[in-house]
Amino acid sequence: MTVPIPVDDQARVEALREYGILDTEAEESFDRITRLVARVLDVPIALVSLVDLERQWFKSRVGLDATQTSRDVAFCSHAIMSDEVFVVANTLADERFRDNPLVTGPPNMRAYAGAPLLTARGFRLGTLCAIDRRPREFTPSQLDSLRDLAGMVVDELELRRAARDRKLFERITNLSPSAIYILDAQHQRVTWASRAANELLGYELGAFELIMSDMHEDDRALAISHAESVARLPDGFYEEDTFRVRAADGEFRALLVREMPFDRDGQHRVTETLSIATDVTALVAAEARARDAEHLLADRVRVLEAVLESAGEGIVVSDEHRRIVIANSTARRLVGIEVSDAPLEYGANVAAERGFYKADGETAFDRDELPILRALRGEVADGVRVVIKNAMHPDGAHFQLTGRPIRDDRAQVRGAVVTISDVTALHRAHARVAELAVTDALTGLPNRRVLDDRLELLAAEARRGRRFSLAIVDIDHFKRVNDTHGHAVGDRVLVEVAHALRDAVRRTDLVARLGGEEFCVVQTDVDPDLMAMLTERLRTTIETAVEPIAVTASFGVCHSSVTMTPAEMLVKADGALYMAKRAGRNRVAIAE
Repeated sequence: MTVPIPVDDQARVEALREYGILDTEAEESFDRITRLVARVLDVPIALVSLVDLERQWFKSRVGLDATQTSRDVAFCSHAIMSDEVFVVANTLADERFRDNPLVTGPPNMRAYAGAPLLTARGFRLGTLCAIDRRPREFTPSQLDSLRDLAGMVVDELELRRAARDRKLFERITNLSPSAIYILDAQHQRVTWASRAANELLGYELGAFELIMSDMHEDDRALAISHAESVARLPDGFYEEDTFRVRAADGEFRALLVREMPFDRDGQHRVTETLSIATDVTALVAAEARARDAEHLLADRVRVLEAVLESAGEGIVVSDEHRRIVIANSTARRLVGIEVSDAPLEYGANVAAERGFYKADGETAFDRDELPILRALRGEVADGVRVVIKNAMHPDGAHFQLTGRPIRDDRAQVRGAVVTISDVTALHRAHARVAELAVTDALTGLPNRRVLDDRLELLAAEARRGRRFSLAIVDIDHFKRVNDTHGHAVGDRVLVEVAHALRDAVRRTDLVARLGGEEFCVVQTDVDPDLMAMLTERLRTTIETAVEPIAVTASFGVCHSSVTMTPAEMLVKADGALYMAKRAGRNRVAIAE
């Protein structure tokens, strides 16, 4: 016996299993509803039936001993095909069910009414059904009651899952060594905290004002700004800052806090936030020790000079007055910086004066962004890309610079260290790889990846009213060309056809190689009648070319619509191409 299957059945079953309810024990909240169905609809049997992949399983049942049946005999398999209540007044008079073993044998079903259990996501998980052992009609009032009670079953499912999720959330968060807590954004009070949150500072997290009172005075303004930033965040984003907070033992702890919106009101204002706080006191102390170690660099510069000269990277050291005290041979060779008693000067336009540009090679570099000047201001500049175009590098050279300040024991900046790496070869290699990723190696045309990206973009624009057309071009009898003249000539034919197509369309249009002897031409904002004329002109262009040998081509054309996907357009164009070949080749066919 076959039963209908919803088109989204796999997703529907997955949604059902997310509730974790299959094969669980009976629960009074569900049994109460089935008892009410039996009384209101005056039936001997009432069920909460959940339709799994190959069975229907009863979460609650009145008047029936069985806990499940196979799906292929289940009336509920029919009921989940629609959002409406499914009714069979007389099973013996219905050819779909009169031979059903649930009709011909126990429980001897004669009438059935099933209301689908419809979730907010649109999945019908099963039914709340009423079954009678005699033929009968159900009144509209009874069916309305059944529909309302089915909604209550779904509510119970959601409440059950919410409770399960909450329990899982609390168990997971209590296993985390980081403090996790939920904050009432309006009253700035902690409404829930994990076990680690109440152990973090040695006392339970209470009002936010309490934390503010114990926060390091230098961090309080940052904390206020942090809260304001979180209130403006979209869902899924977080704000991260480090604060120093006094613990129960009187010592300050450095806490790395990541906070994000957790809940909102009807006006989309953040009402609760979720935070994770990690004690990074040891890490902050380690970073401080690392900075202290950098202070020793100034006293050891002379000792390191010999080592620096042998380094593969350019290394430049400046004092606090911007005088270059060290420039190893690599730095002198790469950028021409020399040791000098005169301060290193940069004008406002370093692009015009020294040929310094950003990574794109076109945008002038801002003088204040140079790593050496940033380091002298106390900043750390990592991985700064600079392109230099000057007499030393007429073709342009790519460099990666890192600048770090040199500080004394009082954390005062006393100089800067800049490392310079020549990444020109790497840049060119990456550019070549990028070019090969989107270009057909033989013809130089964009490849299928570029075509797919362009079609996806145009399809989105087509839904807003823009139109475009595509044509698939196939060189006629190309295998004969290869067999007769050899693959070298075949490759020349492909190149010549590619160039002929590219030169015959506008710069805004696209010609791409699909593969083999097939190409695709995409033209935008062209009337369909004009597209037919333009495509015919492309066919003539190929037909009249004779280098290296004369060939012809067949074209299949498809015009865009607001509902058609790129894949569907390619299929239709391919079908039109087949029509052109079947009609004798060397012609244009347009898909309906």
